[in-house]
Amino acid sequence: MYRYYLVLILIIFGGFSAIRLITPSNDELALIYLKAGQYTDAQKYVDRIMEDSDPTVKNLMPLLELRIRHGSIEDAINLLEKLVENNPNLLEARQLLGLYYKLAQRPFDELHNQEEIRKIRPTVELLEKLVVSYDLLAMYPQEIDVLYQLVREYPEKPDNFIKLAILLASRKQWIEAADVLLILRKRHPDVMDSQLAILHTDMLLMVGENEKALMASKSWLTNHFDPYHASVFGDLLHYSANAELAWRLLEPYQGAALHSADLLTKWIELADATGRQDAVMPIIERQFEKGKLAIKVLPQLVAMALKQENNELAIKVVNALPDKAFPPWLKHLFIDYAIDKGEVKTAEFLTKRLDVDFLNDNPVKTASLTWLLGNKVNTTFWLDRAWSNEKIKIEHLQSGIALLLEMGEKQTAMAWAQRAVANPNSPSWLIADLRQYFFDNGRYSDGFIVFDNLYKSRKGMEVEKGWVLFSALEGKNQSAIIHWIKNLKESEYGFLKDLTYGAFNGGNTNIALVGAKIINKHYQNRESRLLLAEIYVLAGQLQKAMKIAKILADSQNSEDRLIYGSIVRQSWEKNLAVSDIMLDLANKSLNNPKLYGLAQNYGELGYLALDLGDQSLAEKSFLIAAKNITSPKNPIVGQLRYLWGPKAPKEAVSWLLVRAKKSSNENITGWMEHLLNSGQPQLVVDIGMKRLELLGKNHRFSDLIQEASLRLDNKAMVAELMLRQIPFVQKDIKRLMTISRAALDLDLKNTASIIMKTLLKSDPKNTFALKNLGIFAMEQKRWQAAERYFQRLLVQPKATHQDYLYMGDVLINKGAKERGEMYLRAALDMLETSQTYKERSTKARLLHRLGMKKKAMNQYAQLLHEKKDDHWLRADYVELLFEMDRLDLAQQLLN
Repeated sequence: MYRYYLVLILIIFGGFSAIRLITPSNDELALIYLKAGQYTDAQKYVDRIMEDSDPTVKNLMPLLELRIRHGSIEDAINLLEKLVENNPNLLEARQLLGLYYKLAQRPFDELHNQEEIRKIRPTVELLEKLVVSYDLLAMYPQEIDVLYQLVREYPEKPDNFIKLAILLASRKQWIEAADVLLILRKRHPDVMDSQLAILHTDMLLMVGENEKALMASKSWLTNHFDPYHASVFGDLLHYSANAELAWRLLEPYQGAALHSADLLTKWIELADATGRQDAVMPIIERQFEKGKLAIKVLPQLVAMALKQENNELAIKVVNALPDKAFPPWLKHLFIDYAIDKGEVKTAEFLTKRLDVDFLNDNPVKTASLTWLLGNKVNTTFWLDRAWSNEKIKIEHLQSGIALLLEMGEKQTAMAWAQRAVANPNSPSWLIADLRQYFFDNGRYSDGFIVFDNLYKSRKGMEVEKGWVLFSALEGKNQSAIIHWIKNLKESEYGFLKDLTYGAFNGGNTNIALVGAKIINKHYQNRESRLLLAEIYVLAGQLQKAMKIAKILADSQNSEDRLIYGSIVRQSWEKNLAVSDIMLDLANKSLNNPKLYGLAQNYGELGYLALDLGDQSLAEKSFLIAAKNITSPKNPIVGQLRYLWGPKAPKEAVSWLLVRAKKSSNENITGWMEHLLNSGQPQLVVDIGMKRLELLGKNHRFSDLIQEASLRLDNKAMVAELMLRQIPFVQKDIKRLMTISRAALDLDLKNTASIIMKTLLKSDPKNTFALKNLGIFAMEQKRWQAAERYFQRLLVQPKATHQDYLYMGDVLINKGAKERGEMYLRAALDMLETSQTYKERSTKARLLHRLGMKKKAMNQYAQLLHEKKDDHWLRADYVELLFEMDRLDLAQQLLN
């Protein structure tokens, strides 16, 4: 009987199995409906897949395909993101997610995904893609990190070494660049071309590794020698380090130098710079005697010969030089040598080799040379030639005076400027020209000396004019000048104008005022009145100046308007009652700030309007001035913000918004600050969310969006922004500390926890993160996690008694009371020498907890004696007294 039941049971179970074999699975049904285009039914079975099992790439494929067929690639991405969130090391899913990010044009997410794939399987292709991406985004530290991995794991590719070295050098990481090039040199010596070898040497010199730079240069030249690059390395060592180092490099190449003009030129230069002329000179001289020296090298040989006072060799070499190869610097050197040594023969030789152009261009030096030859006539000729050049340089003028003194011509030297007019027979127009020359060139002091001497020795109107003019400009002989002016004939009023203007420009107001009054009285025209008005201003007689200036108020002449504006402004600055006139002129200048000369541009006009108290005009002026301004730091923008105040009007907000939207990434934070300070936090958020690529790169940008979000009372957005910064600041400990503290201040504990965990990856010993993560774990009763954090914290040298207290509480809550009390005792020991009230209060409570009741009682009593209003301490003390059956004392405290 039982056997039949058993057969029946087997038949039933076999039927169920057959049914299961025949019935298609949810995966199959989803695919069937999907291929049939019945997406609603397909969706139903796909949802069952998600309910019945954990998602994998395989069972997600129908759902992904369904999402994409509906045109919702973002939904597909969301599904994959959920998968990789739960399975972060699932390479297949991450690769598929990267493809979908690319299709959705989400480059930053694609980059982040590639970074995650790098952690799982860093293939050479992936790493090289990351290098390209980081380079395009100017994420150079990340690019350097990947390049280091490439050269470490795939050293067979020399191009990555080169990229890394150049990038390090561009960021002034010269030590690292030099190290990379050294490795490249060892692994791929055939790749090191001249440019890389020069770069390697340059990097070593940059970090002060002069000897290594020398060895690197020697090594490269040993295998790739050519004279040109030898001279280049010599230059590099010479000017980046010192001549001695360069000499050590090039000294062995004497033979090669003798066959290369470039290398020989550098070799001789280094020999000269290191004091080896005596050793080198015979070699160069022999080459010259054999006719084997290039023309390019001959000037150096001449210079060395002159330094050794071997003028015979110098002359011999110069004779071998073509005229065009005898450079001006060598001619000057040769002439100076001849003059300094008194070498007459050398001077005679030089006069034959100096061309006419050189003589004419250097008349004072030529005069010195002819004086050495004893030819006074020619010397005077060349000195006269020098003086005839009105553009003579000051150093040539000084040389000429020195030569005249050497010649015994002291009078000539002191009166050189007077030579043309010293002759009594010289025409009067020459005196007038000399006076004009001094005046036009502003040489008033020289003019006074010349004409004061002339006035004492020679009469005539032109002499008198010169004496009066320069006396007035120098502030001398005023009473005599005024007397002379008042007795001046009308025929000389033309000169009187020059004198008046000259005195006016020179600040001699007394003489200028006398002259202006005479001119105005005589001419009675617009020009004479303007001159008198300006001089009244200079003399401080502003009422009189304003009286004359009124005739210019409505003038259409641009010069009149400028003078009028100048008079009004100076009167206003002297506190005359002309503010209304100034304000009127300022408003008339809105279309042209220069109209009355009140300002040179709209910015200046705006500041003037502020000084005048017209904020409306100031705003209009500043707006025009700021039309093409792109920098938010421009003072003009600051003035507008001041005028608009914390609640900017609608038009002002629009103005700021336009500039913020058009702003470069460099300036965007400034414009966002202006908008935030104008009471527009929502606009700041809107603008910021469109430039999230700046998160982590520009901390002020991130902080501004967070601040704006807080003003909008949107803590969720603040938390999101903080978390989105993490990928960019994973190694920036200072920034991670800043945002984690901010999260704590805002009571965003979950956000703070995530940031602090990231912080610990870069700084595993960070006490701030360890302590707060431990406290978070305690609050959530995750005692095991809290213990781990506090264990890591307590091994730090700066662990506090509070940290031991936390650890003790954690262990006690875990049930490890004895271990916990051990940490409490350690905290108590740390408080043994405590001084502050707070620390002693903690000590009293610890004594209470650890059962040291009498000590605790004494501690409580002493503390309450110090602070009778500490109610919490009083309550703890009363509790202890009840435990000790000291009801009498407890009752006293309670009463």
